[in-house]
Amino acid sequence: MFSPLDRAGFLSFSTMSWMSAVMWSMSRKKLDFSSLSLSPLDGAGVNGDRLQRLWEEEVHKVGLQKASLTRVLLRFQKSRLLLVVFITVLYTAALFVGSVSHTYIIFHVLITTINHTSLFLVCNVSVRPQGVLMHEFTSYNIQPEASSVLGGVTLSLGLVSVELFRVGCVTLSWAVNLRTGIRLKTAFCTLGFHKIVSLRTHSGVSVGQVQSERHVLL
Repeated sequence: MFSPLDRAGFLSFSTMSWMSAVMWSMSRKKLDFSSLSLSPLDGAGVNGDRLQRLWEEEVHKVGLQKASLTRVLLRFQKSRLLLVVFITVLYTAALFVGSVSHTYIIFHVLITTINHTSLFLVCNVSVRPQGVLMHEFTSYNIQPEASSVLGGVTLSLGLVSVELFRVGCVTLSWAVNLRTGIRLKTAFCTLGFHKIVSLRTHSGVSVGQVQSERHVLL
């Protein structure tokens, strides 16, 4: 049994549009709850075994006294962590290129209806747009005769594309982080569960009591 998340493509996963079919089925009361099973890739068995293997490799490499759980957890999510860093770099680059100042655009619309020349210069001083495309867009508004209509349309499409790219980076980062957090939590809880079960003595506390306390804390 696979979850809808496993059948989602890249765009569906990054935009979380795979949830649309589930929400639509819920609204029509035709949802098959068996289709909402947890993904095997996010289960405790796969992730717990992987974290256990990484911990054993850490202990074998540096010894039990110098073994670091933080280092093991970072290794567990290394690939996804690097992916999120790369997405953040792309988002920062898009922010530098576009960086649309919504306050500036609203002020500009209000100002052009009153007085295009004098009040626009006041707004330009009080609110400074940032970014390469926004700088070109401002220059085009100040001196439209210096550029063609095609240039203005190109700048507008460029700003829209950069904003859509920024939103895509944010949603993809959220999707990756959420699934990484699920896998990390299940693996960590499984590792702790095996550690508790493997203990022979608990200072007079039974295994059942330890498990009850564990569920309360979680």
